[in-house]
Amino acid sequence: MQLETLIKRLHKKYGDALHTLYLDTVKFEPLPTFDLQTITAISLSLLVVGPDYRCRGIGTAVMTDICAYADKYQHLLVLHPGFHTTKPYSRLVKFYTKFSFVKARGYNNKITGMMMYRAPCGGKT
Repeated sequence: MQLETLIKRLHKKYGDALHTLYLDTVKFEPLPTFDLQTITAISLSLLVVGPDYRCRGIGTAVMTDICAYADKYQHLLVLHPGFHTTKPYSRLVKFYTKFSFVKARGYNNKITGMMMYRAPCGGKT
């Protein structure tokens, strides 16, 4: 199933409750000095539950469906919590952590910015 098909199915399944959903495919190219392969990931840019449907588990259900798709097709999920919203960053991190997202770490294992990722099947990379 292609990503566009997933988006259409989610909008059909959740109707007006799923106000906005932006998913896209991104590729991470390795540095030429490393013997690594290109990683295809799904970027979650925005997930908004309609105001009349909030606090009913819709966001959790949508994320569960997105994670199941990523697991099935072995895609890494990436996101930047709080990038497109006024919600407190810590609240969003807590929400995404429930789905096995972790904060990205870079050089010397330091947290790099606000990016979070989730390996397929909820494992860690």
